[in-house]
Amino acid sequence: CNHGPVGNAAQRLIPLHLDLEDFNSIKQFVSDFHALNLPLHLLVNNAGIHLKPFKRVSLDFERTMAVDYFGPFWLTQMLLPDLKANAPSRIVNVASIGEAWGAIVGYTSSIPYDDIPGYRLEDSGERPYTLAKTMLLMANTRELARRLEGTGVDVIAVHPGFVNTPWYLKTDPDAYLFSWIIHSIRSVIGSWVRVGQSPITGAISQIYASIEPSLTGSTSKPKSKGIVDSINRALFGGRLLYYGPSYLGIYFLQNWNNAGVTWAWNPWVYNKEACARLYDASMRLLQQVEQQLPVVSEGQTLQQLLPQQTEELPSSQKQRTYASVLAATPQAGANTAVPFANGTSKAQDRLAGVAQAPQGADQSVY
Repeated sequence: CNHGPVGNAAQRLIPLHLDLEDFNSIKQFVSDFHALNLPLHLLVNNAGIHLKPFKRVSLDFERTMAVDYFGPFWLTQMLLPDLKANAPSRIVNVASIGEAWGAIVGYTSSIPYDDIPGYRLEDSGERPYTLAKTMLLMANTRELARRLEGTGVDVIAVHPGFVNTPWYLKTDPDAYLFSWIIHSIRSVIGSWVRVGQSPITGAISQIYASIEPSLTGSTSKPKSKGIVDSINRALFGGRLLYYGPSYLGIYFLQNWNNAGVTWAWNPWVYNKEACARLYDASMRLLQQVEQQLPVVSEGQTLQQLLPQQTEELPSSQKQRTYASVLAATPQAGANTAVPFANGTSKAQDRLAGVAQAPQGADQSVY
C-alpha cells in the first residue's frame, strides 16, 4: 500500500531486538511490539542459521531447531491475534532446498514429534537444518494455512535460491563438509568469486509473497479455487503456496523465475496427518515452554532500545502504517541455556518434559 513519500522515516521504521536463540527475547519482542500500539499486516519469518558450531540454547534446545523452526512457530502463534485483527494480512515463511536434501539423504526419514527441541541431536549440521526447514513447511505453513481458512490471514512459503552473502563465512568449516568446501574455494580463488546470486535478487521471492495483491486470499479463502485446488486440499490438507526459483535450476539459472511457483520435494510436506500431528505436538511443547519462562512487562525494553522513537504516532498515520516484523539473525553468545524445572542438564532427562507423541506414534531416534 503506497501512501506517497515518507515524511519522517524514524516514525515508520522501528527496530526491535529479537534473538530466536533466547526464548525470553521472543516474549519480550512481542511485548515491545504490542506497546507500540501499531497494526500488524505482515510477518516474515526470515531469521535462520545453518552449519553453525554445536550449541544448546534456551531450555537446552539445539540451536538450529530453536532458530529455524520452534522460534518462528512460537513467534507466529503469539502474533496471530494481531494478524487476524488486521486482516487481510500475511505470514511469509522462508524455507529452503534443505527440505529436499533431507529427503534425498535420509535426514528426514522420520519426524521427531517427541523431540522437537533436538535433545538427542549431537551437532548443529545438516540433520537439524533439513528437519527444521521441513517442519516449517509442514506445521507453520501447510497446516497453519488450513487452520486459518476463513480468517483473512494467508500463509505463504518462499525460498531465495543460492545467494551470495557473508553467511558462508560464518559457518563452521571444521565441522561440516559443505562449509569447508565453500571456505576452501574462497581461500584459493579469493573473495571476489561470485557464489550464487546477489542478495537483491535473492530477496525477490520474499518481496513478491509479501506485497503481490493477487495473493490476497490465496490460502485463507475457504471456497475452492477449482478442481485442482479441491483435489489438493482433499489429499494434502491446507494449501501450500511456495515461491522461488526451481530447485533444479538453483545453481545454473540464478536469476530466473525467482517469483515463480515451486514445489516442495519432501513427502512429509504432503502428509496431512503428519502435518496436523506436528502442529499439535508443537503447540503442546509451546505451552510447556511458556510455563518455564518469566513474565515480561509490556514495553519493558522500549526505553533502552528506542529512546527517541517512543512517541505515539497520530491515529491517522497508525491506520496506514504497515508494521513489518524483521527477525534479526541471532548473535553468538547472546544467551545461555536455561534448564527445565528438574534442574538437570542431561538430554535424556529432559525428554520427559517435551510434548509427548500419541500412543503408537513413531519414536524417532537420531
